Amino acid sequence: MSMTEIADLCEKFDLIYSSLTFHYVRVFDTFAKNMYSVFNAGGQLLILQEHPIITSTVDSAQFRHILDEQIGGQLKAGFTLKALYEDRDGEGRNIIGKYYPQYVATFAVK
Repeated sequence: MSMTEIADLCEKFDLIYSSLTFHYVRVFDTFAKNMYSVFNAGGQLLILQEHPIITSTVDSAQFRHILDEQIGGQLKAGFTLKALYEDRDGEGRNIIGKYYPQYVATFAVK
């Protein structure tokens, strides 16, 4: 089963956690609505993915969502955004990571 078929499940969830996977979803708004539909009231959504700054190269453009798609999709679906985190620890990173965040995480609640 593809993760985009989540609405087909006959289950309700309290928590959905994604680490470096949701950026493969082509239409994030629709996917966010489908996730929202399978949450219990108060359900929590935690998403971690590479920051769009890092994935904005031509080679990876098909596997990214800019922040307004990521966050806007969650808000349009009905989620309440509780926290946003961009990593800022540039020590020991590649040259880009020294100056720009490489990952972004959002925490939202139904």
